[in-house]
Amino acid sequence: MADMPSVNRDALPPVGRAPLHLDELRALAEAGQAIVQARMDEDQLCELIFQHATRLMDASSFHLGLFDRDDFVIKVWMRHGQRLPGARFVGGANDGIVGWLRRNRQPLLVHDFETEMQDLPARPRYDDEHPPRSAVFVPILAGEQAIGSLAVQSDEPGAFSEEGLRILFIIANQAGVALVNARLYQVVERRARQLQTVAQVSRKVAAILDLDQLLNQVVELIRDRFGYYHVQIFVVAQGTGRAYFRASSGHNLNKMWLRHGRFVRIGSEGIIGWVAQHGQPLLATMSRWSRATFQTTRASCLIRRPN
Repeated sequence: MADMPSVNRDALPPVGRAPLHLDELRALAEAGQAIVQARMDEDQLCELIFQHATRLMDASSFHLGLFDRDDFVIKVWMRHGQRLPGARFVGGANDGIVGWLRRNRQPLLVHDFETEMQDLPARPRYDDEHPPRSAVFVPILAGEQAIGSLAVQSDEPGAFSEEGLRILFIIANQAGVALVNARLYQVVERRARQLQTVAQVSRKVAAILDLDQLLNQVVELIRDRFGYYHVQIFVVAQGTGRAYFRASSGHNLNKMWLRHGRFVRIGSEGIIGWVAQHGQPLLATMSRWSRATFQTTRASCLIRRPN
């Protein structure tokens, strides 16, 4: 196996002395400018990165994936020239070569899997009757952290050189900067929408005197602006040990629940009861609550009725 290049995080790795051709340098410069300056969401940006990669190398077998905690989420996936849908591999961020890239933040050039398999730092995980013979893998870095990986593969041994690795590494560095910017922009944009929603709710509170009308408008506003699939409001009735259902977004059971006086017992029934008891917000996850408890409560807001 060829010596693996070490990564200098402030510059390109010393993967070979052969200079890039003028056309390749020009294409890289154009790709870098387009990627870094793009004002796109994450999915659109991943597609743009792929399009520029295809102009610089054979990307008929290609993946661009991002790490989501322990999962590996493939945003762009090509296999033997065929576009595949994106996929989430649970626990995949720590497995195989992808996991090795994440831990070591180093690129990997494989000239021939068949002859180098025993010497690889990690074993590839393929679900393919005809696995590739050669490949280039590079991490997508954001500072000291690997946030994803890029890879190109081929059915032919020796299809990629150190020069190809260097090209893909440059693209990955540009992708890292752009993806971090895209995520920051999305955070700022989401925060701005949330603040705008809070301001709208405040105006409605001041303008609408009927409580039921106000709560019905609030749940729809929160669902639309925050992107939640479902929003409920329960009102705590002091001294009763109960929180009563008052409003819900887009739910055909609303009228029946109101008519029947649907309620939860504070402190003894699900997430809503817990929040009502403790008076604290809670981000609920499947790992903390049973599936049955989670599904029967959904995402809700509680309001304490004054004495």
